[in-house]
Amino acid sequence: MHVGDQMRQALGELEVAPVPGPLAHWPLNWLLIHVVPWPKGKAKSPPALYARESSDWAADHAELERLIERFASRGPELAWARSPVFGRISRADWGVLCHRHLDHHLRQFGV
Repeated sequence: MHVGDQMRQALGELEVAPVPGPLAHWPLNWLLIHVVPWPKGKAKSPPALYARESSDWAADHAELERLIERFASRGPELAWARSPVFGRISRADWGVLCHRHLDHHLRQFGV
């Protein structure tokens, strides 16, 4: 599940190869995460975040709910994974990035 895999990656549970480029440097990464409008159909996630096929809606929905709960309850003292695109980002950056990504897909499908 694409959206859930991004959260698994942030939690350090899914290894994703770095994508070389200038987006891994501050302040460009901060601007793209927090300020620039979400690109519609132009930006592509790393291929590893498309590797799993969906099983069924109920199972994917339940897994996503569990991931959101784990993501939200993770304490600030724990380490967060390095983003393959944006490099070393903060807990707050990961939160905004995952929120915007999930919101993008919910809007995409009219949810």
